Amino acid sequence: MPYLITGATGFIGSEVIARLLKNGTAPEEIFLIARADPAQSQLLLMRFEEHQIDASKIKNLKWVKAALDTEGSLARALNSLPAIKGKWRVGHFAALIATSRSSATKNLNLSDQKKIQTQVNVGATGELIAWANQFAELLVFTSSVVAFGGLDSPQIRSEKDFEHFPDECKTLGYFVSKREAHLKVASLSQIPTRIFCPGIVHGYLENFKPSRGHLKMIREGKLRVAPSGGGNFVGLDRVGGAIADALHSPAISVSAVPDINVRLLVDKNLTYKDYFTLYQKIYFEFLNEKAKNKNYRALDTQGPKSPIKIIRIPALLMNFIGSLAKLLPNSSPLKGKISETIGQSKYYLFFESEFGQFPTKGIEIAIRESLRQSERSSLIKSVAEEQ
Repeated sequence: MPYLITGATGFIGSEVIARLLKNGTAPEEIFLIARADPAQSQLLLMRFEEHQIDASKIKNLKWVKAALDTEGSLARALNSLPAIKGKWRVGHFAALIATSRSSATKNLNLSDQKKIQTQVNVGATGELIAWANQFAELLVFTSSVVAFGGLDSPQIRSEKDFEHFPDECKTLGYFVSKREAHLKVASLSQIPTRIFCPGIVHGYLENFKPSRGHLKMIREGKLRVAPSGGGNFVGLDRVGGAIADALHSPAISVSAVPDINVRLLVDKNLTYKDYFTLYQKIYFEFLNEKAKNKNYRALDTQGPKSPIKIIRIPALLMNFIGSLAKLLPNSSPLKGKISETIGQSKYYLFFESEFGQFPTKGIEIAIRESLRQSERSSLIKSVAEEQ
């Protein structure tokens, strides 16, 4: 059976592809929606290396060129695919998270940033659903815990709390666009559909994500304060494993009533202060272990030599900073960056699933694996410079 994957060269999508291949899927059966040739993706190459997959298989993956931020581009690309009705399995993992840090949108004004984010997260999703309803037997969509909205208090929620979306979150571009996409999938899909809502995902190769700049700042000792809210943190092994299993599940029969299931993929709830503190602890343990290796090139050596105290910013102060940001003109990219950072981090995203969860090594090990990638990335960069 053929597989169609969006977000293939991203953090989660690359993990899913590697797991599909390890489960026996032939690379010729995997079609990747991407703007640029996935065979040139350093992230995908490193993911194959991690899973001990022959790198030459990348060239056998089928590339379908499309730009999800351009209306109609995905629909045109989908129309070029073989029209094998009822056989395709679709994994939709592409999303635009942090518009103020994405290379495609960071220099745009707030209004234009939101337009592009909405097109990628909502518009392209609609184009994909329309095609999938005609040709696919299964749709697996990666939503997010942000689609539930954030709360002012550390209340733990589950799948049953999706219906209530706090009014305060209706101005947050990523929260709103992911919820709109989630609702579009749930309401328009006519085939068996699995909607997964992960927390904040950690794991190997996460530092390719533009939304992880704060982790580098923590390692360098430049980030000494934490937002007032908190989040749920989960390892890539749980997220990638659950999604790949869903895509690779036995044959599915289409019923008259749409078979749509929503599942949280979550693990540990932490305030951002506790999260930053935990990340520091693991980072310095990692450095101390690696320092014993004479062949190790120190990671972020310009940073502090021991953990620093993290101070929590009170919610009232964050609200005040957010109010000041509203005074900036909409044409200012800085307005979008401040609004995005303050708005998304002052809330609590604490969750526990009502359903069984895919096994995981835990968030602590996932963080260690993300640091191993930082080390590996520095070595790759040094080799490239020497060549």
